[in-house]
Amino acid sequence: MTFRRLAAPRQGGIFAVFLLLLLAAAPAFACDLAAAPTTRWRITQVKGDAWLVTPCGARFFARGVNVLDGGASGDGIDRPHYAWQRFAPSLPAWIAAARRRLREWDFNSAGAWSLPPQQLQLPTVINLELGRLAKFHWFDPFAPATARRVYAEARRLTAPYRGTPYRIGYFSDNEVGWWGGALFHFFSAKPAGNVTKRHWVALLRRRYHGDWRRFAADFVPPAGVRSWAARLRAEKPTRLRPGGEGSAAVAAWTAAVAEHYYALTAAAIHAADPAALFFGDRLPIYYDPAAVRAEARHVDAFAVNYDVDGPEGWVAPYFFNGLRALGAGKPVLVSEWFYAARQNRSGNRNNGHLMTVETQAERAAGAAAAAENFARLPNLLGLDWFQYYDYPQGGRADGEDYDFGLVDINDQPYRRLVAALTAANRRLPMLHAAARPRSRPALAGFTVPEAAIDPAHRSLIDWPKPETLLPPFRTAAGAVPFGEAYLSWSDAGLALATIGQGYYDQELLAFDGAFP
Repeated sequence: MTFRRLAAPRQGGIFAVFLLLLLAAAPAFACDLAAAPTTRWRITQVKGDAWLVTPCGARFFARGVNVLDGGASGDGIDRPHYAWQRFAPSLPAWIAAARRRLREWDFNSAGAWSLPPQQLQLPTVINLELGRLAKFHWFDPFAPATARRVYAEARRLTAPYRGTPYRIGYFSDNEVGWWGGALFHFFSAKPAGNVTKRHWVALLRRRYHGDWRRFAADFVPPAGVRSWAARLRAEKPTRLRPGGEGSAAVAAWTAAVAEHYYALTAAAIHAADPAALFFGDRLPIYYDPAAVRAEARHVDAFAVNYDVDGPEGWVAPYFFNGLRALGAGKPVLVSEWFYAARQNRSGNRNNGHLMTVETQAERAAGAAAAAENFARLPNLLGLDWFQYYDYPQGGRADGEDYDFGLVDINDQPYRRLVAALTAANRRLPMLHAAARPRSRPALAGFTVPEAAIDPAHRSLIDWPKPETLLPPFRTAAGAVPFGEAYLSWSDAGLALATIGQGYYDQELLAFDGAFP
């Protein structure tokens, strides 16, 4: 490992290169879908980069917007909120105006929770909420009746979209999460008549070769339960024994349920609409490796809702590198990303942990940089901004309250934001065409750059992240790094930062006192 000072970037020739790329850029709506020879969208790889292919046969890098619904998400809220009736004489007039805006801002598609694509006349991936409506999760997923409901709901939910070339494909659900500990804990307490509970016991018996004592060394059964038969009958949870090796069994259960979910939803969606692509269930910012491996066997591409990692637009490589490793290179659609600012015209409080900056100028700069960082990921198919308009004044019905809109609740665009995103959107296809996997040197060859870091900023905004990013962490076999580290030096000493996350279900672990 060596140390170096960062040199000033060389800029000669860069402007000319980008000027040529911009002159060569294709318009956002190049394919006349209404006259397309087929309704089928495809996915292809060109020089290692993933692309959607339209029914016209053209490559397509999606720049979409979620919640193009005219304001329907605010229905039933009595506080000031976005509603098309305030801005247009009819819904078709509002759609035409919104579509013109998106064309001007170089967006080319719609995302989840939008009006039907035939109405919008925009390519769209539709969120079905299939598992939720068919009562797959947290009921009895392995019961035969569940499969029948999934097939029936898939036919019903896809019916409005079959046969239109504006339909790219479907999300089965939104942010299932696959919280493995909660999944294990929940079904361990179901009654013996629950088919999934019987699958749970059978899986554990197989893993422990029927040896109850080995199982009890890794788990704490309910009081008085001393056999597999008693464990099936007991309606109290089994918990993880501290110091044991039960985590692998928890992951195996997650994999089993996820495999059943993805196999079933994929089969049902493809049976209902054979020409559609399947994008899975819009993973949240956290993903479970066992579930992702199962998903990769059944989806055409992963969808993930992503919270950008820095106010200046940094996208942490570990997250997408992990998806690529677990999914054997399966492509990814960023189905939701966003920036909010405390300075906004809708009165949004930005009341949680999601990406929020102080001003609209910071929001515009960060969002444009993030869009370009996304496009540089070779396995990305596109990205959908969340969302078209701001949340209602005082927040949504569930209390979440953010300035996420391209426009405020009075339909006025955030000019800095849309100008920055327009300029970025025009560059994204060219940036993506030049995208290549990012490789990091081994630690022995890593050069530590100089950087003045101010810990008081409480973010990574001071860090020259590409230069200071350390080589990937080493993990146990079958795992992927779920975080990364950055190292720099200055006259004050060494500075180390991390971006990473994990998920642990506190209720699953048996412990007394403080969480260990």
